Amino acid sequence: MTGLVYQHMPLGALPIGYDELIHLPTVKVEEEFYNNDICYRIYPKRDILISDFSSEELSVLETVALKFKDQKSKEIVEYMHKEKAYIDTEMNQIIPYSLARYLNDLN
Repeated sequence: MTGLVYQHMPLGALPIGYDELIHLPTVKVEEEFYNNDICYRIYPKRDILISDFSSEELSVLETVALKFKDQKSKEIVEYMHKEKAYIDTEMNQIIPYSLARYLNDLN
């Protein structure tokens, strides 16, 4: 949905250039610590309108939000580590979009 290229990293799949994302002028960033690593919560600086998204994008966002709404970061990391896209790639490797067809069911 993002169109970003993702890479196999210790806590899961991260977009390449994720460090630069936190410097975008359109986002607000809050730093947190997780297992001795710095993590970021990224928020938009402006209100997001539902009309900014297609119905398909809204469906994806709703599915993800419902699946992970009560989970802590550690649980989400553990879930990601069970994905075929993560299991079948090595540290720092680009995760091919072709593996998306094997994503675990979020329902």
